[in-house]
Amino acid sequence: MSEIYDFCIVGSGPSGLTCAYKLLKENKKIIMIERDERAGGLAKSYNYNGHIFDTGPKRFHTDDPVVKEFLKEIMDMEVIGRSTKVHFVNRYFDWPLNLKSIFKMPPSVAIKAIYDLINKDEMKDLQSFEEYIKFKYGNHLYEIFFKPYTEKFLRIPAADIHSDWAMTGINRTVIDKKVKAGSALDIIKSIALPKKIDTKFLYPSNGGFGNFFDKIYSVISDNDNFKISFNNRIKNLVSNNDIINAECINGDNIKFKNLVWTGNLNDLTQIIDGKHKTNLTYINTIFYI
Repeated sequence: MSEIYDFCIVGSGPSGLTCAYKLLKENKKIIMIERDERAGGLAKSYNYNGHIFDTGPKRFHTDDPVVKEFLKEIMDMEVIGRSTKVHFVNRYFDWPLNLKSIFKMPPSVAIKAIYDLINKDEMKDLQSFEEYIKFKYGNHLYEIFFKPYTEKFLRIPAADIHSDWAMTGINRTVIDKKVKAGSALDIIKSIALPKKIDTKFLYPSNGGFGNFFDKIYSVISDNDNFKISFNNRIKNLVSNNDIINAECINGDNIKFKNLVWTGNLNDLTQIIDGKHKTNLTYINTIFYI
């Protein structure tokens, strides 16, 4: 009889690895399925000739003592400042915006943005990302910055995105609790009356941001209750008397009691009901706060 695992975790990104780490502490048997050849998901770091590059700008910021203790449990962290820039109108701007940003912005852009703020329309759809941004920042900044940036990042048409993404995505870029950025007026106030923002973050002492999750993987991979299958995917799921049978593309058949899916949800819908070619449009974000 083949082994029956307590949990099958699909995806070895931050959520999958953290889930496995916590479940193994409860002596659960884990099988992890990873489509790539390496764990880490979108939180990997790469070493090119001795230089470490993260997959995008990442760092830890939290006031939660439980999360802080978890970070410390995995590895030593350094306290760092932040230097983030955004590419806009063929120039790089500090983000959040500061006084220098005004002098770098082309006059035509600044004039049109101010005109939009004076003549902006009321929001017709409170659930629309597009309506929210246009109301807060104006049509011009939406068309030349927020719309193309967001669609490139999410790979979802901006017209199909909920306003929650704007409220969360924009406001959380200004981590400092004393500074608001919910509207253009908030940003203008912060520019006209600039206050020094000295927000601090936690970052791994070595190996880049991805090294944190490499450390988690190193710990769980030494556990006898943990097994991982790289370059693999589940292609079929069948539930039978509280036991789930999974058929993988590499020919393996896996049995387990619980499924934790941290991969693409569209892949899961095809497995659950392959007759219906369902395409889900969704945004999945996990915050360590």
